[in-house]
Amino acid sequence: DLAQRRLDFANELLLQGRSTDSRDVTDAQSSLLSAQDAYEQARADLQIQILQFMRDTGTLRVDPEAGTLGLVFDRANPSAVNTGTMPR
Repeated sequence: DLAQRRLDFANELLLQGRSTDSRDVTDAQSSLLSAQDAYEQARADLQIQILQFMRDTGTLRVDPEAGTLGLVFDRANPSAVNTGTMPR
């Protein structure tokens, strides 16, 4: 959220002519991309850790009817069943 606001502010300054350096915008875009990448990596790491925990404790069950891994995490959510997506 902070990286997105920084990018918006840099774009606004550039459009208003208060910033003559497009590097500010490029740096803000780079920061936003890094933040988004870190967030997605953390989500993936969490999912892996949950699966490893379930495997190690013997609670991981494979349902041949499930079709997607997302159903393992959110079987009570009907929208996840229809789309096969993970909840955020």
